[in-house]
Amino acid sequence: MGDFVIKNGVLEKYTGNGGHVVVPDGVTEIGERAFAESPSFAEIFGDVPPQRTYITSVQIPNSVTTIGNEAFFSCWKMTSLQIPESVTKLGKRLFPYCPGLTSLQMCANTQIENDTFHFNGWTDLKEFILTAPKSGLIDMRNVMKIMNMLPETVKVFLKTEPPRPKIRRTVRTFAPLTESEIKNL
Repeated sequence: MGDFVIKNGVLEKYTGNGGHVVVPDGVTEIGERAFAESPSFAEIFGDVPPQRTYITSVQIPNSVTTIGNEAFFSCWKMTSLQIPESVTKLGKRLFPYCPGLTSLQMCANTQIENDTFHFNGWTDLKEFILTAPKSGLIDMRNVMKIMNMLPETVKVFLKTEPPRPKIRRTVRTFAPLTESEIKNL
């Protein structure tokens, strides 16, 4: 695990060379600023070529349940992120200074902080895909909370795939209700 500092299941810091990053199985938490990068302003605005390869995407395993505050701080080359359903809690300000982030996907029921999606006004996020949990029950209050945090230009999609299984219906015959039974309904 040479590219990661991991202690007791918590990924504390990514120390690798960027590009596509695969978080190791067994990590249960991504800590505060674990993937934070520090490009110079000259690199960001194209005045000088990048001095190294930056993170472009992060693959999170199903063992992760929590992502800490500002975990992806200044990941300016990251274009998309898919947060698995196993993640039940997201910290504050996950994506400040992530102008390259255009697509984000997560479970509609993942609990968020009041400013989880605070982008510092600097984002190219175009689509936000909320997936239905395996249970099929969607917490619409949480969905509305998420939508209220996003810039108005972001398109939000609710994805319910894989399709829910078909329900078998059992047909039963009952004696018709009497007029007095109908009145008592």
